[in-house]
Amino acid sequence: MVKHTDKVTEEIAYFISSLSPKTGARIFNEGVRSHWNIESFHYIKDVVFGEDRSKVKTKNAPGNYSIIRNLVINIFRKNNLHSMQETIERCANNVPFMMSLF
Repeated sequence: MVKHTDKVTEEIAYFISSLSPKTGARIFNEGVRSHWNIESFHYIKDVVFGEDRSKVKTKNAPGNYSIIRNLVINIFRKNNLHSMQETIERCANNVPFMMSLF
């Protein structure tokens, strides 16, 4: 079931796996969910934070920027702020709000 604001809908998703047919549903579900959690994280980094468009390409800078993006995403999630773009916009020129996240 998926909840969008005040409306609850049901979705059916199909997955292909190399797991044995004897694998339990719980284990299969955990694998699928953990995979999409990682994909979601990379989607946020690419679309919201523009990681793939970044012009930073030399030495340790790309890795350092990636660490900073990961840190920011985790701080937002820890504070139950799931709309990354909206939270970034709230942080812009609002130092008291930004500091309240720590």
